Amino acid sequence: YYDSTKLLKNLKLISGYSQYEYRPENKITRAEFAKMMAVYMNLYTDGKSNRVFYDLSAEHWANSSVTALYGVGVINGDENGNFKF
Repeated sequence: YYDSTKLLKNLKLISGYSQYEYRPENKITRAEFAKMMAVYMNLYTDGKSNRVFYDLSAEHWANSSVTALYGVGVINGDENGNFKF
């Protein structure tokens, strides 16, 4: 996974769990995917977004990315207003 991971890191689509750890064998979460998509789409994610989904707090690290994607119609929640990340 080295070449793919290096490319995604250079494109700033991923940042890993620490400076030297990426865990490529893990399944990606909805929150992680939202972060990568928001960065890829160059959406404004300043980290200070209002809460859109009941199960995603305003302080969650992916909230601004999720909110930005929701705002442009890329993602939505379930019928109860949850993101289910």
